[in-house]
Amino acid sequence: MNKAALLFSGYNQRAVIALCRYFSKIGTTILIVSSGKDDPIYFSEYKKNVVFERLDSSLSTQIFEEVASYYEGPIVYCPTSEYLNHFVFENRDKLLKLNIELGMPPEEIYAKVTNKRSSQDVVKTVCNLMLPKEMPISVADIPCVIKPRKNIVDGNVLYPILCQNKFHLDDILSDVDSKHYFAQEFIDGQSYYLCGSLSRDGNYCCYWQENLLQQKNGKSIVLARTCDNPGLDESLFFDALHSSGYYGIMMAEFIKRDNRLYFIEINPRFWGPFQLAVEHCNKIMDSYLQEWFGLNTHGSCNRDITNYYAWYYGAQQNDRRIYPNIMNIDNVEFYLEKYDVYNHDDTADLHKRY
Repeated sequence: MNKAALLFSGYNQRAVIALCRYFSKIGTTILIVSSGKDDPIYFSEYKKNVVFERLDSSLSTQIFEEVASYYEGPIVYCPTSEYLNHFVFENRDKLLKLNIELGMPPEEIYAKVTNKRSSQDVVKTVCNLMLPKEMPISVADIPCVIKPRKNIVDGNVLYPILCQNKFHLDDILSDVDSKHYFAQEFIDGQSYYLCGSLSRDGNYCCYWQENLLQQKNGKSIVLARTCDNPGLDESLFFDALHSSGYYGIMMAEFIKRDNRLYFIEINPRFWGPFQLAVEHCNKIMDSYLQEWFGLNTHGSCNRDITNYYAWYYGAQQNDRRIYPNIMNIDNVEFYLEKYDVYNHDDTADLHKRY
């Protein structure tokens, strides 16, 4: 029996919807765990794929047992959430006995790449790639970013904190546990994502997107478009990842300032604007599908065509961060509405509402 894709809905929802579209197109069985009765998945065509509805945000292996009882064949968990991934790793042996594969490399390799501090050691040998200046948290100065050394500590997800004024910095430093955080200079410039997949043998496929609008405090990207390589030696970067032992899906953020490219972080899981991969370069799923699903697909990567991604509802908050390359777009609201990730027939009821 063919393997089924397991998706947890309600978190990183844009990625979940994009994956549903992709798996539906290639005919892969989709098993969805919803976050509750108010999960937006119920306002999409993929409500028919929900096999378990959670009562609250807590996780248990019983959820996976219920999913496994629904499908007779092997199941592949698709990583869309750091918190969920952490739980999956903690319960690896139990899930494997349920015939549920993790869809990720071993935990120690995943942790090396995803954690903010150790990921810098992975890429520090890449030529002409800059790292933001690091400073002891006790002498951090504005503007700076207070970053967690590990993404999850004691079951809690920790996020980077941007500090633009002294009062905010002092307040943060008095509240955080210094052994779990470090400080870096704040890099202001044009943000880019390198999106791709890396196979066990070191082969890779990728494309670039330039970020145009972002929610405040470094939250979700709400407007982006595909673009040319801003100046990274891609082969050296993926060689560094491969040397660390990593393989699988990934998105890395870079910021270009004064014609220098700075490394920010790597997300070794499916990312919010994954719809761009589905429309622009679904070839990045080839190695992922071959690795975890045993499928051989023949995707395409249209680097010569510019595609847009938008999240209309997410862009309606105040104090959106505006990146420099948005300046040559005349009607931003038009792009936000036209390219809204939910402006599709399968999610028409979510367009402008979520």
